[in-house]
Amino acid sequence: MIKTIAMMKRKPGLSREEFIRHYEEHHAPLGQRLLGFARYVRNYPEPRPDGTEPPFDVISEFWFESKEALDRALAINASPQAQVLREDEARFIDMSTLVALRVDERAT
Repeated sequence: MIKTIAMMKRKPGLSREEFIRHYEEHHAPLGQRLLGFARYVRNYPEPRPDGTEPPFDVISEFWFESKEALDRALAINASPQAQVLREDEARFIDMSTLVALRVDERAT
């Protein structure tokens, strides 16, 4: 299994609730349909006890069955076929904040 994570912040002017609703109801189903993740988890950090907002509004986790599956998803994401996905991201994600990493997950 290959895992990647992405951390993102919402666009200015969107509430946390609007961001989460759009991600869950529109973007996540679109991404799953186009890219076919083996597993896809969205983690929404809560504000700190003092009310300070976290640096990201979502930490998304994407699992792929193999390196080949990841490569296919990356190729699809860069293709004209996924233009709708990129356009949707621009609607609600501040793309300048995007941090994406392939990770070596270890659990006990």
